[in-house]
Amino acid sequence: MARQTKRDHGAEVAAHAVVVRHVVDRAAAAGAPRCEIALGSLALLESWLQGATVTSAQLQQAAQAAHDASRPYFRDHTTPFALSTHWSANAIGNLCWFARKERGWKETVVLDAARYTLTSLLPRTRDDSQAVALDQELKALFARALAAAGSSGRPLAKAPARPRLRKLPDVEKTLGPVVAAALKRGKARIDPTLRGDEPAVRARLAEHGFVAHASVLAFDERWGGLIVARGHEGEDWTFGAFTCVDGGGDGGPVGKRKKLVPVAMTPNDVVYFLDARGAAWAQDTIEEQSASPFADDADTMVARCLLFDAIWLERLKDRFVELDGAHGTRTARLLKLPRVRSATDSHGGFWSDGKTYVSEFREGRKTTTMVAGAAWRRARSVRGA
Repeated sequence: MARQTKRDHGAEVAAHAVVVRHVVDRAAAAGAPRCEIALGSLALLESWLQGATVTSAQLQQAAQAAHDASRPYFRDHTTPFALSTHWSANAIGNLCWFARKERGWKETVVLDAARYTLTSLLPRTRDDSQAVALDQELKALFARALAAAGSSGRPLAKAPARPRLRKLPDVEKTLGPVVAAALKRGKARIDPTLRGDEPAVRARLAEHGFVAHASVLAFDERWGGLIVARGHEGEDWTFGAFTCVDGGGDGGPVGKRKKLVPVAMTPNDVVYFLDARGAAWAQDTIEEQSASPFADDADTMVARCLLFDAIWLERLKDRFVELDGAHGTRTARLLKLPRVRSATDSHGGFWSDGKTYVSEFREGRKTTTMVAGAAWRRARSVRGA
């Protein structure tokens, strides 16, 4: 059996960079708008390949910036070549992730996005010969660049030592045992680098054009810098306006009118906000144009976020059922689940024993009941009630 040749990751990154730069320049020459934020991320990676000192954290930030910058182009299909720019920014973001040897990322995510950058510019037709030719052209370019790269890849510089994380204060006990267990399961900790004192929070809010509501300052004093892990790097939940205002947006038209401030961010592009009264709002920044009411206060928001995430993780295991209507009380009684008071308010209720979760949540005129976890199958008997 032939011995497998060890892959040179650095050379592969360099070759991918050649392909990505080629498609970005080619799309721009064809008339696609330039995404300057994503191009800045590509320049950072290229500077690393050329000998500059770059840390893994810097590449992570560059990847996130490129991906975030790609989204408006995807939404605005009326802009000429917007889809091409969306894919070029994604190719750059994927390349930065690949350079960090991120788990789950393969070279195909870079080459695929690069190919879509150019095929998006092709006229819509049933004849895919041009797309096939482009694919072959980019693969050949990658092969030539890989052969020329040799062992030019360089190790990433070590980031400066960060202050040690500190444990979450006893405030978690006020949210009850089920939420406290979710915090423990997520290895919840306070990161000192992601929080600031009141003057620092005020300055950061002012810098990004947000109002320093008393509710937001109180939230950062209580929850600022909280990170909750989900098992993979880059998938943490982050809490605190001090760190979230950099990438949390403003909740769209409703956010601007209500003067919302982002205070929590999730790995699946959902952002949570607080208004001047301390009420919480939520927005899926990919699918929704504005934020909608989520919880009566900040503590309920935190508790509900953690338990909704617990439901999501159970859903990934196919231990989940969703019912139209308000069936939370009946389902909880059937499953003998206690109410989680810290996650219950005028918007909905939660019941759980830490193994099975029942949520009843009202959004606008629609109420939905979700059941997940160990006893989810038994909840199907209330369907249609």
